[in-house]
Parts: sequence; C-alpha cells; structure tokens
Amino acid sequence: MITVKKGDRISEYILEEPLGKGGFGEVWRARHHLWHDRQVAVKIPTRPEAVRDLSNEGVIQATLEHPGIARSLGMDTNADPPYFIVELIEGRNLRAVLEESRKLEPTMVRSILDQILSVLEYAHARGVIHQDIKPENILLTKDNEVKLTDFGLGQTVNGESLILSVSLRTQGAGPGGTIGYIAPEIRDREGPPDGRADLYSVGILIFELLTGRRPAGGELPSDLEPGLPAWCDRVFRGLYTRRETRLADVAAVRAALDSVSTGPTVSPLIPPALDLVPGDEALAILGVTADKLKELVGSGHLKPVSINGALHYDRDRLASAREALGLPRVKATPPPIPIAALRPENRYGTKVSKAARVRKVPPRASANNLVPGGLFVRMIAAGIDVWFVFILQFIVGGMMGIRGGPSILFSVVVWYLIYSWISLAVTGRTLGKLVLGLRVVTVSGTEVSAGRGFLRSVGLILSMATAGFGFWMIPFNRRKQGLHDYIAETAVVYDRR
Repeated sequence: MITVKKGDRISEYILEEPLGKGGFGEVWRARHHLWHDRQVAVKIPTRPEAVRDLSNEGVIQATLEHPGIARSLGMDTNADPPYFIVELIEGRNLRAVLEESRKLEPTMVRSILDQILSVLEYAHARGVIHQDIKPENILLTKDNEVKLTDFGLGQTVNGESLILSVSLRTQGAGPGGTIGYIAPEIRDREGPPDGRADLYSVGILIFELLTGRRPAGGELPSDLEPGLPAWCDRVFRGLYTRRETRLADVAAVRAALDSVSTGPTVSPLIPPALDLVPGDEALAILGVTADKLKELVGSGHLKPVSINGALHYDRDRLASAREALGLPRVKATPPPIPIAALRPENRYGTKVSKAARVRKVPPRASANNLVPGGLFVRMIAAGIDVWFVFILQFIVGGMMGIRGGPSILFSVVVWYLIYSWISLAVTGRTLGKLVLGLRVVTVSGTEVSAGRGFLRSVGLILSMATAGFGFWMIPFNRRKQGLHDYIAETAVVYDRR
C-alpha cells in the first residue's frame, strides 16, 4: 500500500491537500517548492498494480494537446511513490452543477455540447476514444469553458477543484466506463469500440442536462420538457440508438445540430385526434391567470403539447379540468369580425344598414364543428365506390381486353386509386360519400388538396387490403378516423354546408 501525506515532496512540488480519492489512487493539489504561485495536480496510485494503469494514462494524455484537455506536466512511474503531474483546473463538474440547478437551459447545453464535440473530434482523429463520458468527468470552469476529464478515482473532496485524469482508452483496450452511460456494443463486447461509443454517451448526457435525469425507454427530451428546440430531440435520437443506426462521427452530429426542420416541431407520442388550442385560448376557456395555468400543469391536471416551441392544450382536457376543479364557466365571446369580411362601404366608417355590414360567409366544413361519419355509413359509402369501380372496370377493361385472372384485380386497384384521387381532389367526396351526404376534409377543416387526396387514396387501399383493418379503427377515436385518415390527416364529416 502506497501512502502519502501533506508536506511530502513529489518531484518539484509539495503536496498541500487531497482533491479526490478513488479505487486505485489519489489526486492532490501541490505547489512548486520555489515558485509558490505555480500549482498543479498530482495523481498518485495507492496500489502497486495500479502503476501500469497510471503509465498508460500518462502516455496517452501526453499525445493530446487541446484546450479542452488539461496539459501533462510530468510523470515517473519508477519513482517512490510513482506520480503523474497535470495542469490544475479550477471549476466544478457537471454533476455538481446538476445537483444545484437540476437541469440546464438549451443554450447552455448547446455550448457545452459544442465544446465536448471539439475535444472528441480531436481525440478520435488520433485514434483515441474516451469510453466514460458522464457529468462527473466534465469540468465547467468559471468562464463556462469545458474540460473533458476521466474522474475515475472517485468523488471530489472540496467540490471546487477537479483534476483531469484522462484515462482515455485505445481501440485495443478492454471494456470500461460507467454502466449508466456505456454504449451497448462495449457492454456486450460486440467487437472493438470506435468513436461512436463516445457519441452514445454524449446522447445520454444531452438528455440528462436538458431534463435532469437519464433517458428511459423510447422517450425524448421534449416528452419531459415541452418547448425544447428541435435539435434536442433530433440529435438525441441520432445518438441514443444501436451502433448501426447511430450518427457516424462528430461531423454527422454537427450536421444534425445545424439542420433546419421543414415542418412543425411537435412533441412526439401525441395522439393525432387531440383538439389542441394555444395558451391564450386555454386561459380564456379556463378563465384563470397564467400562473394558475402553470399550477394546473404542475399538478398533472393538464399536459401541454409543444408545437414549434409554443405550448398547446387539449380542449377536452381543459373542459374536464374546469369542471373537476369547480372553476367558473367562462362565457364564450365571438371573435372580432376581420376587416376583410366587411363590405367596402363599411370599412371606412360609412353608415349602412346592419344587414349590409357583414358579408355572409358560409361556415367551412371542419372536423371540429361537424358531425363525423361513423363506421356503418362509411362502410356503405366504400361499398358503393367499390361497385362503381367494378362497373367501370367491366366497361373500360372489357374494351381493353382485360377479362380475368390476376390482371383484373390489379386493374381494379389502379382504377380505384385513380377514381378516389380525382374525386377527392375535384369535389372532396366520392360517389358513395355524395349519396350519403359525406365529405372529406383535413383535420383543420380545409379542403383536401390533390397531394393529400392521393395519399388518402393509397391509404384507403391499404385499409381494404388488410381485411378491412383500417376501418375498424373508426369507432375508437373522437374524429372517427380510419387508418387512411391518420395517414393523410383527414376526416370524414357530414356535409352540411
């Protein structure tokens, strides 16, 4: 057992106080015996068998010169006791930061992530991987600069000074790291590790810094913290996965960070049948203040959904919360009439009769304000459409010489796809829906475009091809949507325009 104490001299330095202690060694703050303003950290193994690990660590770290890694200043494994001297860095590790703040703002996480990626890109380019990325091993200085460490020796003593141990491992080394952050290919010994093992740990780190805890199952950061920037989920999803589907290197991570989403950023796992309203409308429905709304969210009565960073709420849950809590019912007030809806003579204050003030605009068909069609009437409409297509095939197919065999089935499918697509794009309904007074609209109540009509027609064929499975979803959701409606984001309603 190797022991040292305060006042012992190690090379040119005098030991002053311990900074940390672990399973195979100690880290001490030390001061130069002549230049008292020069301080360093000295790592000393406490067991003879740990000397080889210290030697490997010193050799590897000496090859790395990066602002995010402390400088090596000296090493002698043949001295008594053996030692490794490195630059002393003042600051706190991210575990201490999380214990104080629980979680960090996305902008702070992005800054930390960029600096970690810079260190890893440098190390990976030199064939070195870390294999133990975790909050304990990342030091944040007073200037918010990141130093990647391997604090494998254990907990810090005074909490204010950490030392870079940098027990980085080359590809030939055996498995190492902390089980909660280790990549599955290292844990299961699936061949030699590469830089993607570090990126897996970085994904867990991102989740923990944003939410205050490590991921579990298939959840994403925005599941716990709605309103996060789009890159948070995008990068986490690309890192927290098996090696074959993981982002390949640091350059790929940076590309995912900088990529721009082309569609709305919505918190995942949200049922598409929810009738979502923005925060200001939620306040009007409940008749409460913004602070009271936050209180209802914190107590679990409401669960917000993030769309492009803005919180939305399910209208039905708002009504239920209002009734359950005995909140006063708020009288709905009609929205103001837009100027564009007024006649020209009234836009500028001209006195006209009340009947002439407002242009009569027919109510638009909407999945929210009209009665959705049920399973039975939808099946009848589909049956009418199928028989119509068979008649069309019998007439046109006969003229083309298609009379039987597999070709007739293929022909019917093609004719149905074309018929349904054109009907929805032109009139918003097929023959069967016209007969039964139904119309197809988007979930927001707008007319169906040609592209959406084609998508729904393809989905409709899938619903029929699976023994009608796509139709059996209709009774079990509020908007009575089948599989094809979910695919195209449409709904079938009674046409009352």
